[in-house]
Amino acid sequence: MALILRKEASLQDYVRNIAHVAGRGDLEQWREHSWAFVRMMLTDTEIAVLREYLRGRTTAATAHLLHMSEGTVKTHMGNAYRKMGVHSRAEAIRICVREHLL
Repeated sequence: MALILRKEASLQDYVRNIAHVAGRGDLEQWREHSWAFVRMMLTDTEIAVLREYLRGRTTAATAHLLHMSEGTVKTHMGNAYRKMGVHSRAEAIRICVREHLL
């Protein structure tokens, strides 16, 4: 199956077509700024830190559990917040729970 996309195609068209060819049915309904796309863009470490926060752990406890400094945990969370378009832990957790991201 040949896939032809015009350079004028939207980002949404690109993602949907690539998802189709790659057999990623979960992304075929992707919309720009969809939570499925955000989840795909988070690193494994950002997801691990978010999971620990979701479990109610503090930054210090998360750092100890994941064998990293508190500063590193904060850096990963800052990156996750930026990708998710949020400004606080509470916002990030609310989205993760509502959208079943973790």
